[in-house]
Amino acid sequence: MDSRRAQVEQLIARIADRDRAALDALYDATSARLHALCLSILKERPAAQDVLRQVFQRVWQDGARQPETGLSPMAWLTTLTRDLALARLHGDGNAPSGSLDALPATASPLAGGPDLSAKQRERLNTCLAGMDEAQSQAIRTIFLQGASYSELGRLTDTPPGALRDWLRRALLTLKSCTGR
Repeated sequence: MDSRRAQVEQLIARIADRDRAALDALYDATSARLHALCLSILKERPAAQDVLRQVFQRVWQDGARQPETGLSPMAWLTTLTRDLALARLHGDGNAPSGSLDALPATASPLAGGPDLSAKQRERLNTCLAGMDEAQSQAIRTIFLQGASYSELGRLTDTPPGALRDWLRRALLTLKSCTGR
């Protein structure tokens, strides 16, 4: 067994034991190759990044089942990535698989938020309402309710790097909508 395969196998075993550091290390070790696969199927970087985030959410949730597949760890990751990318290509959702339901919802999207004029607040609320619900809720949770990236990552089972990429794209969408 080569050292890369052994490393990936050990990381997946640690992930099965709920080791967040192992998930981060697996992301660092494999994300470039898996992202390239997503990009080759989807042809769009944001879609590929969303699928990659879903892959690592699934690894966190189902890592203990990898040995049952009979595939090598990298073959399992590649197959999972390909399957999720193809599902996305054929119209199968793009929100995180982890639930944001556990996050506290605000009565008003901007309750306790930054000081904004009524017009700015209305524009921001309109833009947030027009976004994907998971992205909108994540932005509210991080930037308006003060949750940390690690708290949101735990609630959505998303590795920090993937979460930051996903939130960055959500913020760019929000920025474009608000005209700022």
